[in-house]
Amino acid sequence: MPRLIEPPPTPPKDLGGGGEGGERFLLPTGLVGLLVLLGVVTSLFAALLSAYLVRMGFPDWQSLPKPPLLFLNTLLFGLASWALEGASRRAQLGWAMGEGWAYSGLGLGLALCTRQNLHRA
Repeated sequence: MPRLIEPPPTPPKDLGGGGEGGERFLLPTGLVGLLVLLGVVTSLFAALLSAYLVRMGFPDWQSLPKPPLLFLNTLLFGLASWALEGASRRAQLGWAMGEGWAYSGLGLGLALCTRQNLHRA
């Protein structure tokens, strides 16, 4: 029986697994973590979508009613986002280029918020 003071025996070189330590994994650790997270989220989304589609096939399935604000608010939200993105891109060239886009995005965003608050009251 080996004593605790003695170092463990070294394995022969031809068994593998040791290596010189010079080899590196080609992908950075952060990218590997991001790819694993992306795989998990994609699998979860696919499982929930599959359950939703299977559940729709049952005879007691009832779809949710669509609120009256849905379509116009979606349009306002999309236009406001488009205008603010245009303002951001043009502002990189100078504020005067993106000023009109920024104000139109602000107006569309305020119109969206006003519609939401008026409907809630």
